[in-house]
Amino acid sequence: MYAPNPSGLLSFEVRCALISSPRTNRLEGRQCHEEINSQNTAYSMMIHILNTGREKQMSPNYNPVSGLTQPIYVKSLQTITTPNIVSSPSYAAAQNGTFFAITSQSRSVAANGFLTIQLTNPANSGRTLYIQRVSGGATVNTTIDVLLNATFSAAGTSIPPVNSNQGSTNTSLTTSKFITQATDPTIGGTIFNSIIQTAGPVVIDYNGEIAIPPTTTNRTFYVRLTNNTNQTNLLSLNISWFELVT
Repeated sequence: MYAPNPSGLLSFEVRCALISSPRTNRLEGRQCHEEINSQNTAYSMMIHILNTGREKQMSPNYNPVSGLTQPIYVKSLQTITTPNIVSSPSYAAAQNGTFFAITSQSRSVAANGFLTIQLTNPANSGRTLYIQRVSGGATVNTTIDVLLNATFSAAGTSIPPVNSNQGSTNTSLTTSKFITQATDPTIGGTIFNSIIQTAGPVVIDYNGEIAIPPTTTNRTFYVRLTNNTNQTNLLSLNISWFELVT
């Protein structure tokens, strides 16, 4: 089982092997070897080795994401009798101040018009973005399209990313903007999802499964919401993600 500590500075590996008694050929206990690679040994981990028939207990893996400079890594054995307790990567990222969000807020969109939002991972940023959620909606029929590496050429309106951890001073290196207009502003890109919503909110949970690594050119995550009615309506779009130094 691999897991970082809450401070993001400690990693450890625990290897457990079953030991059989040569005399009775029965399970007598467990032998665990703990290897510590640490810059900060303040983290404590409890491992209780108990007798036959009783369970091994250890403290939960609180932070699968341990900070901007630590990767996501979890290797564990899950069983019914000894389930693992692991927090989500997004929760851990928020605790470490690496979870961000942007919103267009509610915008008036013309009949059969478009609201689009563009999140850009700049060239050579040194960070990978993991998309957590896309949400938005309206009180009318809409179509929401998610595209990779699409853009719109207009200046649009800049959106400052917000860190969900109000106690963190970490800032995102991304840039983002939105635009509303009567014609589709989208240029290029590869469509990833397309959903028709009759009314109300749309929520798409990616849970970090879309990764946008840095390259020598800009990469974008792009969402387009179309007003499928013949009248002006209010629409909104939101994107949340977490970042790790690559």
